[in-house]
Amino acid sequence: MLSKVFLRTVVCTGVALVTVLLTLPTPDANPEPEALPVEGRYAFTNINVFDGEQMRRNQTVVVDEARIQAIGPGIEIPVQATVIDGTGKTLLPGLIDAHVHTYGQALREAPRFGVTTVLDMFTDPATLTDMRSDRDSLEPSDRAALFSAGMLATVTSGHGTQYGIEIDTLDGPDEAESWVDARALEGSDYIKLVYDPYRGMPSLDLATAKAVIDAAHGRKLLAVAHVSDYRAAEDMIDAGIDGLVHIFIDRAADDALVAKAKDAGVFIIPTLTVIGVVNGDAPGAHWLEDERLGSLLSGAQRALLTQSFGQFPGIRATEHALASVRAFHTAGVPILAGTDAPNPGTAHGISQHDELELLVRAGLSPTEALRAATSLPAETFFIHDRGRIESGARADLVLVEGDPSENILATRNIVEVYRNGRALNRTPDVMSVGNRATFPADLGDFEDASVRVGDLLWTTTTDAMMGGASEAELTLISSGADGSNSAIEVVASNNAGFPYPWAGFFLDASSLGPADMTPYTHMSFAVRGTPARYRLMLFTADSYGVPPTIEFPVAEEWTSVSLALSDAGEFDATQVIGFAIVTPLETGAYTFAVDNVQLVP
Repeated sequence: MLSKVFLRTVVCTGVALVTVLLTLPTPDANPEPEALPVEGRYAFTNINVFDGEQMRRNQTVVVDEARIQAIGPGIEIPVQATVIDGTGKTLLPGLIDAHVHTYGQALREAPRFGVTTVLDMFTDPATLTDMRSDRDSLEPSDRAALFSAGMLATVTSGHGTQYGIEIDTLDGPDEAESWVDARALEGSDYIKLVYDPYRGMPSLDLATAKAVIDAAHGRKLLAVAHVSDYRAAEDMIDAGIDGLVHIFIDRAADDALVAKAKDAGVFIIPTLTVIGVVNGDAPGAHWLEDERLGSLLSGAQRALLTQSFGQFPGIRATEHALASVRAFHTAGVPILAGTDAPNPGTAHGISQHDELELLVRAGLSPTEALRAATSLPAETFFIHDRGRIESGARADLVLVEGDPSENILATRNIVEVYRNGRALNRTPDVMSVGNRATFPADLGDFEDASVRVGDLLWTTTTDAMMGGASEAELTLISSGADGSNSAIEVVASNNAGFPYPWAGFFLDASSLGPADMTPYTHMSFAVRGTPARYRLMLFTADSYGVPPTIEFPVAEEWTSVSLALSDAGEFDATQVIGFAIVTPLETGAYTFAVDNVQLVP
C-alpha cells in the first residue's frame, strides 16, 4: 500500500506539471507572417565608408525615409531593414559634377553613373522652377538634383549667344544691378559671367564684369567666371570673383597668380576632361568599349563621346592645365570636380569618372579627388544636405566594389546608386526600337518666338566639332514665310580648316534619345537666303564620319522645299539624334532662314 507521503508527492508533482504545460506557448494555427522589409530602409554592414572627408573602415550605415539615420561601428540594425553586406565594397556620397549644362535627358543620364547632383553653369532659365521643387523633395526620383546659374552674363554676339537661347545681354556696368536682380527672380542659385576679352571675340569689359560680381555679392550670391587665358583669370581674381569655372590653357600658372588666388579665397573648377578634348584627345571614346559602364550609355551619350573639337596647333592645353591644377592645389586653392558635359567628347555622369582620374594625374590624392566631387562642391555652393555621409544627410549614395581612396578607378565599379534612399533602375530609358520615341511631325513654326519645340531645341552647328573653324550665330527674326510672325535665321561663315565645312541650324533631338523617324518619308520647310545649294544632314547614334546628306537649292525669296529622306542614302532611321540644315561646301559668308519645318508621312 502506497504511503500518504508518496501519494501527496505524486499528486503535487502532477499538478505542477499540468500548470507548466498550461503556461507553455501553444502553436498558432494562423501565425503572423514575417514582417517584410520597408522600401527605402537599408542597413549597410561591414562596409568601408568615404564620408566626404575621410575613409572609415568596417562601418554600419542605416538609411530610412530618404535620409541617413546613423553611421558607426556596431550600430543597431532597425527591424524591417534590408541588410546589405558591404564586405569588399565602399559607400560614397552621391557624386557632384560642379560644371555641366543641362538639357534633354541630362538629369536622368547623370545618376546612372553615380552623379546625383549637378551644378549647371548655363541653361534656359525656364527649367529652374520645376527642377527646384524636384531637388528639394525627398520623394523617390530618377533625376539628379539641379543647382544652376540659369542665364549667363555676356554681351551681344559674345560666348553663350551662339546656342539659340535668348540671352539678356549687358552693354555696360550700369546694367549689372538690374541684370542680377532678374536672375535672382528667375531662381538662379549663383551668377556666372563670361570674361574673355583677349581672344578677339566680343566679351564683357572689366568694369562691367566687376559690376556683375559686386551686384551678385550684394545679393549674397556667389559669382563665377568663364575664362580661357591667364590674363582673364588674373583680371577676375583681382575683381573679386569667387571661382573660375575653367582653368586657362594658354600657359601654366606661375607663383604670383597662385598666391593671388590663395589670398583671394578663389576656388577653381578646371574641367580637365573637356580641355583634353580641346587638345585633340577624345577622353570619352574609351567608354564605348567598357563592359560595365558602356552598356548604360544612351545613344545620344555614345554619339557625344566620339565627338571632338579637333586639335588647336601650338597650344599644349592639357599640359598647361595639369600643371596649373597641380600648382593651385599644392598652395591650398580648392579644386572642384566638373566636366563641362555635354560638350564634344563628354557625357553627363560618366565623364565625372574621367575627371577624377585626371585630377589624380594632376597631383590630388584619390581621397582629395573624392572630396572634390562630394563635400567640397557641397560646402562651396552652400548645399547643406549633400556631399557627405553623416546622420541627417540626404541618402544620395553610390555603392562601389573596391576602395577608391586607394585607386580612384574604383569609382567606376558601381554596384548600386541610391537617390533619396531608393535604389535606381540604371537601365537606359531607350533600349529597343519598340521603346523609342517617335519624332513629332511639327518641328517648328516659331510663332511663339521660341527656338524650343517641346523638349527639342534649335541651336547652331558648325564644323568646329571636327576641328574646323566655321562660325554661326542664330537669331529669331520677325518676318517668316507666307507672312508668318517669326522664323529662325543664321548668319554663318564657312572658314577653311575642315575638308567639308559647314555652319547652320541644328535640331537637337537627344532628349528623345535617340528617336525613330521611320513613320516619315519626307521633310518639308520654307527657306530663303544667300543663293546656293545647301544641305540637310542627318545625325544618328551609330553613325561616324560624314553624315547622310541631301542637297537642295536656296534662293533670295522664300521657297518651299520637300526632301525625300530616302535620298540621304543608308542610315538607321530608328536612331536619329538630330539633323542639321547647313551651308554649302564652299567657304564664304552665308545668311539663311528657315520656317515651318515638318516631317511628312
